[in-house]
Amino acid sequence: MGVISTTAIAAHQIAFQVATALCMIPFCMDMAVTVRVGHALVRNDLSGIRRAGAAARLLGPDSGD
Repeated sequence: MGVISTTAIAAHQIAFQVATALCMIPFCMDMAVTVRVGHALVRNDLSGIRRAGAAARLLGPDSGD
C-alpha cells in the first residue's frame, strides 16, 4: 500500500462504495418481493403472488440469464 498514493486509494474506495450501493438496489428489491410473495402464499392469495411477481419483473433488472 505504500507505493499507491492516498488519492488513488481514496478513488478506489469511492468507486467500490458506489458499485456496492448500486448492487444493493436489486438485492433489496428481490428481498422485498420474496417477503410479498411469502405473505401472499400464507394467505393463499394467488392474485397477490402474481401481482408481486409482475411488479418485480417491471421494476427489477433482468436476472433470468
